[in-house]
Amino acid sequence: MKAVREKSSSILYYLSDHEDIEVREDGFYKNNCFYSPAFTSPDFDVVEFDPGSALVFVDTHKYQDGVLSVADEARFAQVKRERGAAHLQLRNSLLQGSDVAVLRAYEAGVPVPAEWVAYRQALRDIPQQPGFPDNIQWPTKPE
Repeated sequence: MKAVREKSSSILYYLSDHEDIEVREDGFYKNNCFYSPAFTSPDFDVVEFDPGSALVFVDTHKYQDGVLSVADEARFAQVKRERGAAHLQLRNSLLQGSDVAVLRAYEAGVPVPAEWVAYRQALRDIPQQPGFPDNIQWPTKPE
């Protein structure tokens, strides 16, 4: 089993026995898909974790006797809100970064290329995705 560990406190924030998890410089990935900017490599790492039969709290969850369950519903809801806010902040940054394509088209007096229109709309639609904020399909930025 793997866990994401905060280096300074050794608190475990994520457990997985079936997903590939990785902490990179820009954030946390699971199954090679971006998951959260809240966990970055300077502060977090991935460790092997053998819980045995001990009770272990992992931020909002507890792991006991092979079962992972929510330990604190209020904290779990707060974490989901915070994760959603972090994803929206990243989404807004990506939208701002794509403004240059819109401005170039406007200055040239031509329509915004369809792939940029689709990309920007997909970014705007992220909060409506069924898995938001836990499972997001991030659109691919056009060339």
